[in-house]
Amino acid sequence: PQQHKKYFEQRRSYFTKIELSHDELSQNILFLNSLGLRYAAVTSPLKEVLYRIADVKSETAEKFQSANTLIITDKLISVHNT
Repeated sequence: PQQHKKYFEQRRSYFTKIELSHDELSQNILFLNSLGLRYAAVTSPLKEVLYRIADVKSETAEKFQSANTLIITDKLISVHNT
């Protein structure tokens, strides 16, 4: 997560680490959104879970069947893999 700190600082977005299990991510993503989550850098082993629950997947995320970048707008979960 530290490597993403500058990205989020440039967007004047709060940045913190949250440890979640597979089930917690799947079941609580929209709850986290209601608390203000808009962007996230996701690390292993949750990349595949994030990919599966996404509404919109970038071409790169599709290619690797995983995602490490999350953006939520209007409760729509979009993912990308950098």
